[in-house]
Amino acid sequence: MKKLFKCTSPVFILLFLFATFGCEKDTNLTKEEMLTSHVWRFSEITASTNNQDVLDLLQLAEALMTGGTITFNKDGTYTMTIMQ
Repeated sequence: MKKLFKCTSPVFILLFLFATFGCEKDTNLTKEEMLTSHVWRFSEITASTNNQDVLDLLQLAEALMTGGTITFNKDGTYTMTIMQ
């Protein structure tokens, strides 16, 4: 048991050090900085409804937005691209 503890202790210590110091520290960005710091790419549209009209509109919107991007500017404007 002592031999097992001697062998595994350095491994756990190394794992702890990597977990503590290996990750980049999060920066405290404001909501505005988070929005304006990069280009947002469309992924998907979801809804929690059974209304077929709403689902049809979402399907159309998703077809138009696939591959689309949106860029938020600090002056409150945005640029959106669709159907790329």
